[in-house]
Amino acid sequence: YDVTDKTNPTCAFLLASGRWIERLVPTGNGKHYMLVACIYGYSGARGNKTIKLANEALYASAIIRMDQFPNVPYYILTDVNDDPSDSDALSRAMESELMYDLPADWNADEALPNTFHKECVAEGMEGKDTSRIDTIFANTTAARACIGIEYLWEEGTGFDHVPIRASIRGAAFDET
Repeated sequence: YDVTDKTNPTCAFLLASGRWIERLVPTGNGKHYMLVACIYGYSGARGNKTIKLANEALYASAIIRMDQFPNVPYYILTDVNDDPSDSDALSRAMESELMYDLPADWNADEALPNTFHKECVAEGMEGKDTSRIDTIFANTTAARACIGIEYLWEEGTGFDHVPIRASIRGAAFDET
């Protein structure tokens, strides 16, 4: 369901970017729900300060929007067009525990894989034209519901981004 509050200045900014969408997803018997947003950063941020600043404003707004629902599982699916650790807004939100980078948290003891390749993704890809620009962010409530992360390499064959699956504990929605 589209629950975007068009009178909310944060939502208005995000909507105007054309790079954000948000939906309410009922779970179980419909008594509980989660919010899922998708955000797509502007490309070229690594080499262009103006684009980098536009992305920072976009991410900061998405974080503000997520924080408006602290007791509802809220996930942000992303293509941030830059490594998430290179973003001040994203890094500060994670440092302050406003949100969590689920793949990073679930792979804490391992190097995080690249999720993008200009031509076609493949497990273990490295080098030129590869980067980690895709992730799933979650607020505290959503992070507690996550029971695992999986990179879907086979499903990503032929595409330039690898899909990421977050498995969610259904019983967690009864706790909200």
